[in-house]
Amino acid sequence: MTTYELIRFAVFWSGIAQLVLCLASPFIPIVLKWPEQLRVLPRLLRQIFWTYAAYILGTHLVFVVVSVTCARWLLDGSAMATVMSGFICLWWGARWIIHLIGFDMAEVPDEGWHLLAKKALGLLFVGLTVVYLAAFLFNRGLLT
Repeated sequence: MTTYELIRFAVFWSGIAQLVLCLASPFIPIVLKWPEQLRVLPRLLRQIFWTYAAYILGTHLVFVVVSVTCARWLLDGSAMATVMSGFICLWWGARWIIHLIGFDMAEVPDEGWHLLAKKALGLLFVGLTVVYLAAFLFNRGLLT
């Protein structure tokens, strides 16, 4: 298997992993009790919060489409492929760092499926960062 084929395979399956994340996303507000927690905020802040959540979900869905249906395009070495793979890498890298140091997880139990979900998300963010970093480096000609 060539480097190109390996990265293309990884990009495709990263797209599938992101699709699973998107499918799980509607359950996050339920598990974390967002409607109840947000009820104390002014209406405008609630609307902004839900708008940002929708933008994030929409961005993830674009990553899914690009990765699953356009993996070849994402690795064609063009400026757009380089920018897109770099952007996705930065997106997930930032999300990983936020996962590690940016969230106060004290309210989330450190046992059972909560612990499994935290660990799985951390691994997902690392994996996505690595895959799209490889795609970026491939597009720059630094991985052959």
